Amino acid sequence: MIIMNPRFLLRILLATFLAITTVCAQADTIIPDAAKGALTSAAEAEKEEKMAPETGPVPATLQWWNRDIATFRSTAEGLTPEARVAAAIERLDKSVDQWSQTDFHREKATYEDQDTYRFLVGETYLFSLLENDLDELAGESLDKATKEALDSLNEIRDARINQRSAEFLIKGITRAVVATLIFILSYFVLRWITRKLSKFVVGRVKKWRRLKVGRSDLRPYLSTVFEQSVKIPAFFLFIYLVCVWVAYVFNQFPRTEPLGSAFTGHLLGFAKSLLTEVAGTIPGLLTAGIILFIARWVARIADRTIAGLGDDSSKGVMAND
Repeated sequence: MIIMNPRFLLRILLATFLAITTVCAQADTIIPDAAKGALTSAAEAEKEEKMAPETGPVPATLQWWNRDIATFRSTAEGLTPEARVAAAIERLDKSVDQWSQTDFHREKATYEDQDTYRFLVGETYLFSLLENDLDELAGESLDKATKEALDSLNEIRDARINQRSAEFLIKGITRAVVATLIFILSYFVLRWITRKLSKFVVGRVKKWRRLKVGRSDLRPYLSTVFEQSVKIPAFFLFIYLVCVWVAYVFNQFPRTEPLGSAFTGHLLGFAKSLLTEVAGTIPGLLTAGIILFIARWVARIADRTIAGLGDDSSKGVMAND
């Protein structure tokens, strides 16, 4: 009777588990090769860690108004890349009033025996880009990197000027409103098509008398399956329409234009991969359709044959009578 006690059984199971784990641990420590291999691998890892070259500071990217300007990979004037980014953003914020009157420019300089470019707006210093900031693996050149940084600064300048332009904002808001109305209309059209298509599919399935086998009727289950097969793609299409609408609206305003462009690129990539996958499934779908057509054709012939045999047997019975 004691054995039937749940607490007693739990204690027995715990004790057995502890005993098994202890034995397994002792068995692992007894094997000399395994222990030797573990110690050797630990020693080799420590040796490799000591011989590994020292890593430099963590790179930091200077971003402003959702646009990348430059990437700092070295320490300059006692500042880490992250601190250099913070200092550059602070100088950019303070020099905003000069942007509409003066242009950005760069001037060549030298810092600790390496070529450097200093970026200024008017006479106000913003930041510097050093040779040590370049990505050596990508084969980046200092002249190319500084030109791209200067182009980014001019793009930000134009975006800020357009953001303050009433005419530009009115055009952007108008396009966004029109896009919103089109999106709402598309939503209702998609909803109407989904309902009509679901109703049509369910109605067709309910008319399939061959799906009723004896007392089992498969039509309600297949109706649900086909209905969801229409609604689920419609839902994902709606989500995609939302993403397209958001990307388009973002593209209408200078500050969010980079986000909209990146979003649009992701959407186009996703649509391209989806179309590629769908195109790859077309042969399989055609094969399945042909098989379904042949199966229905064979089923009809079988039904007619069985019906004919039934009529012949009934006629034979009546003749015997």
